Amino acid sequence: MSLSGETKNISNQSSIKKYLSKLFNGRITRMNYAVGILIVMFGTPIATILLTILFTLVGLESVVFIPIVAIWILALVIAASFSTRRIHDLGKSGDALWLILVPFANLYIMFILYFGE
Repeated sequence: MSLSGETKNISNQSSIKKYLSKLFNGRITRMNYAVGILIVMFGTPIATILLTILFTLVGLESVVFIPIVAIWILALVIAASFSTRRIHDLGKSGDALWLILVPFANLYIMFILYFGE
C-alpha cells in the first residue's frame, strides 16, 4: 500500500514538472498571446474583487491579502510565460523582456509582442 502511494506521488511530481517545463516553452501566436494577456488583465482584478467581497462577508478582512497576493503572483508568472514564449517566437532573446521595466522602451517591446511576425 505504501509503495502504491509513493508511485502515485512520483507520478504527480513528474506531471507537475512536465507542466512547468511547458509553461515557458512552445509556440504562441499573436491571437493566443492577446487572448491570454486579456484574460490575465481582466481576470485578475475580477478575482481580487470577488475574493475581497467573499472575505468581507465571512468576516476575514484581515487575511484577505494572502490569497490576493497569491493571485497576483500567479498572474505575473502567467503573463511572463506568455510574453517569453511570444518573444522567442519572434526570434529575440527573452532578456529583452526586461525592457518592459524601462519607460518608453516598454512601448517598443509591447508593439513587437503584439504586431511582430
